[in-house]
Amino acid sequence: MELRIGVDIGGSKIAAGLVKADKVLKKIVVPTPNTQSELLKVLINSIESLDSKEVKGIGLGVAGSIDKNGNWLCSPNITCVKNISLKSILQKRFKKRVEINNDANCFSLEEAIIGAGKKSRIVFGLILGTGTGGGIVIDKKLVNGADFLAGEVGMIGYPDNLEKYCSAGFIKSMASQSHINKTSPRDVADLAVKGNSKARKAYELLGENTGHLLSIIICILNPDIIVIGGGLSGSFGLFKKSMLKSMKSHLFYKKTHKTKIVRSSSRESGILGAAALIG
Repeated sequence: MELRIGVDIGGSKIAAGLVKADKVLKKIVVPTPNTQSELLKVLINSIESLDSKEVKGIGLGVAGSIDKNGNWLCSPNITCVKNISLKSILQKRFKKRVEINNDANCFSLEEAIIGAGKKSRIVFGLILGTGTGGGIVIDKKLVNGADFLAGEVGMIGYPDNLEKYCSAGFIKSMASQSHINKTSPRDVADLAVKGNSKARKAYELLGENTGHLLSIIICILNPDIIVIGGGLSGSFGLFKKSMLKSMKSHLFYKKTHKTKIVRSSSRESGILGAAALIG
Protein backbone atom coordinates (compact mmCIF):
# COMPACT_ATOMS: atom_id res chain seq x y z
CA MET A 1 0.00 0.00 0.00
CA GLU A 2 1.23 3.47 -0.88
CA LEU A 3 2.48 5.93 1.68
CA ARG A 4 0.31 8.81 2.87
CA ILE A 5 0.78 11.68 5.29
CA GLY A 6 -1.85 12.27 7.95
CA VAL A 7 -1.95 15.49 9.97
CA ASP A 8 -4.09 16.09 13.06
CA ILE A 9 -4.33 19.78 13.97
CA GLY A 10 -5.82 20.33 17.40
CA GLY A 11 -6.12 23.21 19.82
CA SER A 12 -2.96 22.30 21.72
CA LYS A 13 -0.80 20.31 19.30
CA ILE A 14 -0.15 19.36 15.69
CA ALA A 15 0.61 15.68 15.09
CA ALA A 16 1.82 14.63 11.63
CA GLY A 17 2.62 11.07 10.63
CA LEU A 18 3.88 9.02 7.71
CA VAL A 19 1.30 6.26 7.23
CA LYS A 20 1.32 2.91 5.46
CA ALA A 21 -1.88 0.85 5.68
CA ASP A 22 -2.95 1.22 9.34
CA LYS A 23 0.50 1.92 10.75
CA VAL A 24 2.22 5.21 11.59
CA LEU A 25 5.83 4.73 10.50
CA LYS A 26 7.13 8.10 11.67
CA LYS A 27 5.53 10.87 13.70
CA ILE A 28 6.17 14.53 14.53
CA VAL A 29 4.34 16.38 17.31
CA VAL A 30 4.66 20.14 17.88
CA PRO A 31 2.65 22.70 19.89
CA THR A 32 -0.04 24.56 17.94
CA PRO A 33 1.20 28.13 17.29
CA ASN A 34 -0.99 31.12 18.08
CA THR A 35 -0.45 33.14 14.89
CA GLN A 36 -1.61 32.23 11.41
CA SER A 37 1.79 32.73 9.76
CA GLU A 38 3.56 30.57 12.35
CA LEU A 39 0.82 27.95 12.12
CA LEU A 40 1.33 27.58 8.37
CA LYS A 41 5.10 27.58 8.75
CA VAL A 42 5.08 24.82 11.36
CA LEU A 43 2.53 22.81 9.40
CA ILE A 44 4.50 22.99 6.13
CA ASN A 45 7.76 22.15 7.89
CA SER A 46 6.19 19.13 9.56
CA ILE A 47 4.80 17.80 6.28
CA GLU A 48 8.05 18.54 4.47
CA SER A 49 10.03 16.45 6.95
CA LEU A 50 7.83 13.42 6.15
CA ASP A 51 7.35 13.91 2.41
CA SER A 52 8.95 11.93 -0.37
CA LYS A 53 8.15 10.94 -3.94
CA GLU A 54 6.55 7.74 -2.59
CA VAL A 55 3.88 9.69 -0.71
CA LYS A 56 0.53 9.47 -2.50
CA GLY A 57 -1.20 12.37 -0.78
CA ILE A 58 -1.74 14.44 2.34
CA GLY A 59 -4.81 14.26 4.55
CA LEU A 60 -5.52 16.81 7.26
CA GLY A 61 -7.97 16.81 10.15
CA VAL A 62 -8.41 20.33 11.48
CA ALA A 63 -10.19 21.64 14.56
CA GLY A 64 -13.00 23.90 13.44
CA SER A 65 -15.08 24.61 10.36
CA ILE A 66 -14.13 23.97 6.72
CA ASP A 67 -15.93 24.24 3.40
CA LYS A 68 -16.15 21.97 0.35
CA ASN A 69 -13.17 23.71 -1.27
CA GLY A 70 -10.81 22.91 1.60
CA ASN A 71 -10.80 26.39 3.11
CA TRP A 72 -10.29 26.42 6.87
CA LEU A 73 -12.86 29.01 7.89
CA CYS A 74 -12.50 29.27 11.66
CA SER A 75 -11.67 27.35 14.81
CA PRO A 76 -13.11 27.99 18.28
CA ASN A 77 -9.90 26.80 19.95
CA ILE A 78 -7.33 28.13 17.45
CA THR A 79 -8.37 31.76 17.28
CA CYS A 80 -5.77 32.81 14.70
CA VAL A 81 -7.56 30.78 12.01
CA LYS A 82 -9.51 33.03 9.67
CA ASN A 83 -10.45 31.69 6.22
CA ILE A 84 -7.15 29.98 5.35
CA SER A 85 -7.07 28.52 1.82
CA LEU A 86 -5.36 25.47 3.27
CA LYS A 87 -5.99 22.94 0.52
CA SER A 88 -4.87 25.33 -2.21
CA ILE A 89 -1.74 26.38 -0.28
CA LEU A 90 -0.62 22.81 0.35
CA GLN A 91 -1.41 21.55 -3.15
CA LYS A 92 0.72 24.32 -4.66
CA ARG A 93 3.53 23.66 -2.20
CA PHE A 94 3.69 19.86 -2.40
CA LYS A 95 2.15 19.09 -5.83
CA LYS A 96 0.15 16.21 -4.38
CA ARG A 97 -3.44 15.34 -3.65
CA VAL A 98 -4.63 17.10 -0.48
CA GLU A 99 -7.85 16.33 1.40
CA ILE A 100 -9.09 18.26 4.45
CA ASN A 101 -11.85 17.54 6.94
CA ASN A 102 -12.79 18.28 10.52
CA ASP A 103 -10.56 16.54 13.08
CA ALA A 104 -13.50 14.82 14.77
CA ASN A 105 -14.63 13.49 11.40
CA CYS A 106 -11.18 12.03 10.81
CA PHE A 107 -11.18 10.42 14.25
CA SER A 108 -14.60 8.93 13.53
CA LEU A 109 -13.53 7.63 10.12
CA GLU A 110 -10.51 5.85 11.62
CA GLU A 111 -12.64 4.25 14.32
CA ALA A 112 -15.21 3.11 11.73
CA ILE A 113 -12.63 1.61 9.36
CA ILE A 114 -10.00 0.02 11.59
CA GLY A 115 -10.94 0.91 15.17
CA ALA A 116 -13.61 0.02 17.70
CA GLY A 117 -16.43 0.55 15.20
CA LYS A 118 -15.07 -1.53 12.33
CA LYS A 119 -17.84 -4.12 12.72
CA SER A 120 -20.58 -1.50 13.07
CA ARG A 121 -22.70 0.15 10.40
CA ILE A 122 -23.42 3.48 12.12
CA VAL A 123 -20.54 4.95 14.11
CA PHE A 124 -20.40 8.20 16.06
CA GLY A 125 -16.98 9.42 17.17
CA LEU A 126 -16.95 11.83 20.12
CA ILE A 127 -13.82 13.81 20.95
CA LEU A 128 -13.45 15.17 24.48
CA GLY A 129 -10.37 17.36 24.55
CA THR A 130 -9.57 21.06 24.28
CA GLY A 131 -12.99 21.23 22.67
CA THR A 132 -15.87 18.81 22.08
CA GLY A 133 -16.25 17.44 18.56
CA GLY A 134 -18.16 14.69 16.84
CA GLY A 135 -18.34 12.84 13.56
CA ILE A 136 -20.77 10.47 11.83
CA VAL A 137 -19.79 7.51 9.66
CA ILE A 138 -22.40 5.32 7.97
CA ASP A 139 -21.36 2.28 5.94
CA LYS A 140 -17.71 3.40 6.19
CA LYS A 141 -18.51 6.78 4.62
CA LEU A 142 -18.34 10.16 6.37
CA VAL A 143 -21.54 12.17 6.67
CA ASN A 144 -20.30 15.75 6.28
CA GLY A 145 -23.60 17.61 6.07
CA ALA A 146 -24.45 20.54 3.83
CA ASP A 147 -21.87 22.80 5.50
CA PHE A 148 -19.43 20.17 6.82
CA LEU A 149 -21.01 20.62 10.27
CA ALA A 150 -22.68 17.22 10.77
CA GLY A 151 -21.79 15.77 14.16
CA GLU A 152 -20.73 19.07 15.76
CA VAL A 153 -22.55 18.30 19.00
CA GLY A 154 -20.24 20.48 21.06
CA MET A 155 -21.78 23.51 19.37
CA ILE A 156 -25.31 22.72 20.55
CA GLY A 157 -26.38 25.69 22.65
CA TYR A 158 -28.64 25.27 25.67
CA PRO A 159 -28.07 28.04 26.58
CA ASP A 160 -24.27 27.86 26.30
CA ASN A 161 -22.49 25.53 23.90
CA LEU A 162 -22.34 22.03 25.36
CA GLU A 163 -18.60 22.12 24.71
CA LYS A 164 -18.35 24.32 27.80
CA TYR A 165 -19.47 21.38 29.95
CA CYS A 166 -17.81 18.43 28.18
CA SER A 167 -14.22 19.50 27.59
CA ALA A 168 -10.90 20.22 29.27
CA GLY A 169 -12.15 23.73 29.95
CA PHE A 170 -14.83 22.35 32.25
CA ILE A 171 -12.28 20.45 34.34
CA LYS A 172 -10.09 23.55 34.59
CA SER A 173 -13.09 25.66 35.62
CA MET A 174 -14.22 23.17 38.28
CA ALA A 175 -10.67 22.87 39.63
CA SER A 176 -10.32 26.63 39.86
CA GLN A 177 -13.68 27.01 41.62
CA SER A 178 -12.63 24.30 44.08
CA HIS A 179 -9.34 26.10 44.76
CA ILE A 180 -7.21 23.25 43.41
CA ASN A 181 -3.73 24.65 42.76
CA LYS A 182 -3.04 22.69 39.57
CA THR A 183 -5.94 22.94 37.14
CA SER A 184 -4.76 21.04 34.05
CA PRO A 185 -7.00 17.98 33.38
CA ARG A 186 -4.04 15.62 33.80
CA ASP A 187 -3.05 17.11 37.16
CA VAL A 188 -6.65 17.06 38.36
CA ALA A 189 -6.95 13.43 37.23
CA ASP A 190 -3.80 12.53 39.17
CA LEU A 191 -5.29 14.11 42.28
CA ALA A 192 -8.56 12.26 41.73
CA VAL A 193 -6.76 8.93 41.46
CA LYS A 194 -5.02 9.73 44.76
CA GLY A 195 -8.39 10.29 46.40
CA ASN A 196 -8.84 14.07 46.32
CA SER A 197 -12.61 14.50 46.70
CA LYS A 198 -12.81 17.83 44.87
CA ALA A 199 -10.87 16.46 41.89
CA ARG A 200 -13.04 13.34 41.80
CA LYS A 201 -16.16 15.50 41.89
CA ALA A 202 -14.95 17.50 38.87
CA TYR A 203 -14.68 14.34 36.80
CA GLU A 204 -17.98 12.98 38.09
CA LEU A 205 -19.69 16.19 36.92
CA LEU A 206 -17.92 15.91 33.58
CA GLY A 207 -19.41 12.43 33.31
CA GLU A 208 -22.90 13.70 34.11
CA ASN A 209 -22.64 16.36 31.40
CA THR A 210 -21.20 13.95 28.85
CA GLY A 211 -23.88 11.40 29.62
CA HIS A 212 -26.55 13.97 28.82
CA LEU A 213 -24.77 14.69 25.54
CA LEU A 214 -24.64 10.97 24.72
CA SER A 215 -28.41 10.72 25.23
CA ILE A 216 -28.91 13.50 22.69
CA ILE A 217 -26.70 11.72 20.16
CA ILE A 218 -28.60 8.46 20.67
CA CYS A 219 -31.99 10.14 20.30
CA ILE A 220 -30.98 11.86 17.06
CA LEU A 221 -28.85 9.21 15.35
CA ASN A 222 -29.25 5.96 17.32
CA PRO A 223 -25.79 4.74 16.26
CA ASP A 224 -24.57 1.19 16.75
CA ILE A 225 -21.60 2.50 18.70
CA ILE A 226 -20.22 5.74 20.13
CA VAL A 227 -16.45 5.82 20.43
CA ILE A 228 -14.97 8.36 22.83
CA GLY A 229 -11.51 9.78 22.18
CA GLY A 230 -9.53 12.94 22.83
CA GLY A 231 -7.29 13.90 25.73
CA LEU A 232 -9.94 13.46 28.41
CA SER A 233 -10.58 9.86 27.35
CA GLY A 234 -7.33 8.99 29.11
CA SER A 235 -9.24 9.52 32.36
CA PHE A 236 -12.24 7.48 31.20
CA GLY A 237 -12.33 5.47 34.41
CA LEU A 238 -12.91 8.62 36.46
CA PHE A 239 -16.11 9.63 34.69
CA LYS A 240 -17.45 6.46 33.03
CA LYS A 241 -19.82 5.49 35.87
CA SER A 242 -21.47 8.90 36.25
CA MET A 243 -21.57 9.28 32.44
CA LEU A 244 -23.49 6.04 31.86
CA LYS A 245 -25.84 6.73 34.77
CA SER A 246 -26.61 10.20 33.43
CA MET A 247 -27.04 8.90 29.88
CA LYS A 248 -29.60 6.32 30.97
CA SER A 249 -31.48 8.84 33.10
CA HIS A 250 -31.97 11.07 30.04
CA LEU A 251 -33.12 8.30 27.70
CA PHE A 252 -36.86 7.73 27.45
CA TYR A 253 -36.46 4.36 25.72
CA LYS A 254 -34.11 2.98 28.38
CA LYS A 255 -34.92 -0.66 27.80
CA THR A 256 -34.66 -0.66 24.03
CA HIS A 257 -31.54 1.33 23.20
CA LYS A 258 -28.56 -0.83 22.27
CA THR A 259 -25.87 1.74 21.47
CA LYS A 260 -22.47 0.65 22.76
CA ILE A 261 -20.31 3.27 24.51
CA VAL A 262 -16.57 2.55 24.37
CA ARG A 263 -13.29 4.37 24.70
CA SER A 264 -10.95 4.52 21.73
CA SER A 265 -7.96 2.22 22.06
CA SER A 266 -5.99 3.93 19.32
CA ARG A 267 -3.22 6.40 20.12
CA GLU A 268 -2.98 7.52 16.50
CA SER A 269 -6.63 7.89 15.48
CA GLY A 270 -6.25 11.52 14.39
CA ILE A 271 -3.29 10.83 12.12
CA LEU A 272 -4.70 7.58 10.72
CA GLY A 273 -8.12 9.13 10.15
CA ALA A 274 -6.62 12.08 8.30
CA ALA A 275 -4.55 9.70 6.15
CA ALA A 276 -7.72 7.69 5.43
CA LEU A 277 -9.13 10.75 3.59
CA ILE A 278 -6.64 9.90 0.83
CA GLY A 279 -7.91 6.30 0.65
